[in-house]
Amino acid sequence: MDLDEILNDFGLGTYQVTVCTIIGLVLMYSNISPLSYAITASDLKYRCEIPQCDTDNPSYNQDWLNLAIPINNRTNEPYKCLKYHYIPQTTNETNISAYSICMQEAFNVNRKEKCNKWVFDDIERTIVNDFGIMCEENKWKLSMVGTVNSVGQFVGIPLSGYISDKSF
Repeated sequence: MDLDEILNDFGLGTYQVTVCTIIGLVLMYSNISPLSYAITASDLKYRCEIPQCDTDNPSYNQDWLNLAIPINNRTNEPYKCLKYHYIPQTTNETNISAYSICMQEAFNVNRKEKCNKWVFDDIERTIVNDFGIMCEENKWKLSMVGTVNSVGQFVGIPLSGYISDKSF
């Protein structure tokens, strides 16, 4: 008797479809945990906020951006955590536009500073912006979330199997 004869005898009925669906659902739900980490810890597009140039509701892309923030030549995106040093303007005018403040002369391109506020490209929420895990010196925190998740599964899955096999 070969496999084709066995499959013909049993067929593909309601029972087989139900069993395959239940197994598929169990596999899908067991893989949500690793997938959720990839989504919740994903890195976002953000840049330093330039208080002298940005408005109350700033947007990610601005015309003056390359004057105030160094551009990464490899990615052609603004550096996420560096900005040029702002040189305060001395003027008697009280009504100056943001564009005139954000001229090339207003920034010292030879002196870079770390920033403490950021502007995000979109309104997507992840643990990066919820917990302020920006910049390279904080990337280990994102890795730590994944590590703790993996260690928890490594300990929790066998422990839950052991507990479920105990009869009370």
